[in-house]
Amino acid sequence: MYDFEFDGLPHAMVRVRLDQGVTGFGEASDGYGFAHPGLLRTIVQDVLAPLLGRPGLVSVPQVAGLLKAELRRRPGLAGPVGHAVSAVEMALWDAVGRRDGLSVRSMLGGHRERLGVYASSHFLFQGDADWHVHHLEPWLARGVSAVKLRLGLDWRTDLATLAQVRDRLGPAVDIFVDGTEHYSLDTALRVSRALADLGVSMFEEPLPQERHLGVQRLVDQSAVAIGYGEHFGMAGDYDRAIRDGRADVLQPDPATSGGLLEMVRIGEIAERAGVPVMPHSAAGPVAFAANLHASSALTTLRLVEFPYSMAEPWHEILDANPFTLEHLDGGAFAVPTGPGLGIEVDEAALAGRSTRVLDIEVPASTAAWTDWSQGNV
Repeated sequence: MYDFEFDGLPHAMVRVRLDQGVTGFGEASDGYGFAHPGLLRTIVQDVLAPLLGRPGLVSVPQVAGLLKAELRRRPGLAGPVGHAVSAVEMALWDAVGRRDGLSVRSMLGGHRERLGVYASSHFLFQGDADWHVHHLEPWLARGVSAVKLRLGLDWRTDLATLAQVRDRLGPAVDIFVDGTEHYSLDTALRVSRALADLGVSMFEEPLPQERHLGVQRLVDQSAVAIGYGEHFGMAGDYDRAIRDGRADVLQPDPATSGGLLEMVRIGEIAERAGVPVMPHSAAGPVAFAANLHASSALTTLRLVEFPYSMAEPWHEILDANPFTLEHLDGGAFAVPTGPGLGIEVDEAALAGRSTRVLDIEVPASTAAWTDWSQGNV
């Protein structure tokens, strides 16, 4: 695992090496990857690496299922454990795809070659309307048709700024707003009415997501669609959220939701319920590439989040960065077509920034992998 920092944001990455010498990279995201990469390093080294060191890698779905079977009771799959599993599973897909000469998209059954993105931007309190539009204009000029801005604690002032941004962007641009789990139910409902007046399409995470009854009431009464998911866990959390009426839009992330296969399962849940999916993305280029591969298989996909303000240093991580402004065509990025995730990590650049490198060695024997049940005895 590497932990390194660009512009104040640490990234948490894992490298898996198969016994054939093929390597793959994975990445964790969100609060644990950014704020606590050391915690993820400990989980990967002390919990996951010993499990993957056993013989028996036949397929990534097999190993991912066995990992979750081993971990579901102790220490559990919530929070940082789930994020660490996400990074390792991602790295396994990359390594096996490289070994077999297959793209992850093809292995997952993805049917889209290009995916539309929305420009995920700044907190509204960071600048005035002209400042925000200045940062968004280059992406809009490349065909991006939707943007996301973030509310802070002073939501009244932020809404005034948002109204000015709406005036400058015009009605053709979709606007999403992130509430960052700041608000009470009463405030969230008041804000939702104001957002509806501004033509905002989605209000993301207004309440802390664990306030299930409050979120249910919000979804039922909100004047705009409510999005949740980046702080959920595995597919079961998304299934329960839909059944409970706690989301109009699902926002999974293969770097937090248990990996790529789990994200495809979440997409199947969304398809059965007729719920749109707009995947969350807030990490580095490995996680974003994985997001494109997994999202290509989602039937109810709308747009993938692209954190452009975090992506500026990605050229320092990759040998060639396919996720620049110049690579956008009609507001969409191509899913990388090479084997594995289809991107090349500059390991020398990582080594120059890392404090520690953790490799996981995965034997390729087909011997029995586990003696613990998967709930199927």
